[in-house]
Amino acid sequence: MKQIEKSINLLGALYDECVCVLGAEAKELSPERGSEIYKLLNDSYPFEWWGRINWNMVALKHAIDSMDQISHLIPLESKIYILWSTGPAPILYANSNDILRNIDDVTAVGSDTYLFCPNNFVIEFYHEGEIIIGFGKDRI
Repeated sequence: MKQIEKSINLLGALYDECVCVLGAEAKELSPERGSEIYKLLNDSYPFEWWGRINWNMVALKHAIDSMDQISHLIPLESKIYILWSTGPAPILYANSNDILRNIDDVTAVGSDTYLFCPNNFVIEFYHEGEIIIGFGKDRI
């Protein structure tokens, strides 16, 4: 908890609010573990040079029009990594139910947000408003 409090002071109010609404069960990863998860995400899905997932190369994907759709596509008790494309925010690990219930606070921390469940799915919240979920590692 001390490390989360230290990060809150460095990262500001948006990260503070995100950690607060996700509750006590949310975990902040160490920088080393965070680097491993970023690498795993990059190895699991193809990325464009500017940082967006290349969805043309993902075989099984679905555009999301409303948050209600997500709850029908993933298990509600999944443990998910939260990654942001910019800034110093560490990776958080939290319950999907808590994340989806507080998605506005989660996506406010960085410009692009990724909810990543290794070997299962990734959800990209692109800064221009598009939300896409991709399943598995199958590529075209």
